[in-house]
Amino acid sequence: MFPVGGDSWGITISTDPNIDFTVWLLRRDGLRARGFDSHPDGDGSLRTAGLTEAHWLNWFEHVVRTESEGSDDLSRLAKIGRHHESRPAPTAPELFAGPDATQRLLVELWPGFSLRYWDMRERDFDRKVRQTELSDDQEERIVAQERRQWDDMQRYRPLPPLHVYLVEYVHPVVTVCPPASVVVGLVDPREEDSEDYWALVVEGARRLNATS
Repeated sequence: MFPVGGDSWGITISTDPNIDFTVWLLRRDGLRARGFDSHPDGDGSLRTAGLTEAHWLNWFEHVVRTESEGSDDLSRLAKIGRHHESRPAPTAPELFAGPDATQRLLVELWPGFSLRYWDMRERDFDRKVRQTELSDDQEERIVAQERRQWDDMQRYRPLPPLHVYLVEYVHPVVTVCPPASVVVGLVDPREEDSEDYWALVVEGARRLNATS
């Protein structure tokens, strides 16, 4: 969501492969952790390799904050017109700090997940391209919706610029990583469907505000 009238505060809503990977692994393994606790049991391979809820929570929060801080750094460089040297960002398995056996399994699972993730994002992009033609009424409704959403968030300021990440989960859920990150689980996460999950974004902002 773009700032209004030169306001430097804003909200970004996006998907992210590293964050999505952490939640996908819960569903694959069956381990349950804060908020993400409604999926059925899985193959248990990660638990066998030493993964615990505490390990996962520490990793999840580290991945979310790393992605948010990286986004903030890019925004700051863009504002002052500085060039950003392209360096490979760490992947989720590389950010894991738990048992070695667990990390080895994460490294093995990452390529297959990443391939499926980007294939799905490419299909979503193709669908968006086919739907780019909007009528004047549709454009007006979108602008009005974004204005309402912007107004919804003003009650929770001052907060840092917010990062909202959408991940795939078995039902809608929201969790936060202070100071400025919200993770929203959805059955079919699509950034453009913000009206469907906006209440979860607002709830995330409320929780962050309560912890600040």
